[in-house]
Amino acid sequence: MLKRLFNRRERPAPSVAPPAPLRWDAAQHSVRQSFALHLRGLALDDAAQQLRDGYGYAIDASPAIVLLADGDWLTANFSRTLVSRIGFNRVASQIARDADIWLIGYRLFGDEGMDVHYFRGGDHLGALAVSGEEIEIEPETAALFAPLADVTRIVPRRATQHPLDFHIALLNGLGIDHAALGWEEALALASSRDVAITL
Repeated sequence: MLKRLFNRRERPAPSVAPPAPLRWDAAQHSVRQSFALHLRGLALDDAAQQLRDGYGYAIDASPAIVLLADGDWLTANFSRTLVSRIGFNRVASQIARDADIWLIGYRLFGDEGMDVHYFRGGDHLGALAVSGEEIEIEPETAALFAPLADVTRIVPRRATQHPLDFHIALLNGLGIDHAALGWEEALALASSRDVAITL
């Protein structure tokens, strides 16, 4: 009898379903394509020259870049055509290093995801990378941005906050008003403002 008890096959443990992924709240901002740099520490003409030096080789039809004054920042919006031809992040990091400035660069791909990088001079400070409905990396501390502004109410992101809403809230918290403009909106804004350059 003992032999029968000890030689019984062990029953497999009941399978436990993995926890359901945490769903974000619906985005409060429209999800669209947007390709932009935010630069801090350069005059408008100097920034235009940096953009010409870095991205000009790939411009075959103008306008391809719209550069706007944006408070203490400058905002450069890029056409999708130009972005598809260039090493966008590589050149952005080079501009930040060469000009020794703060620079935030991002590509928003609608529902497909987003790719955001934060630079200060030659330092890559962090990123926000989202693929579909999964965050690969995001800023975890407001200390990263402390030299610019107090964003402790924004960073870290609330668990249910949509990453796009977080991205725009962070940019606004840093004093960037024209966060995540689409290309057509950037063109329209540039045509109505004196402090703008198109390349």
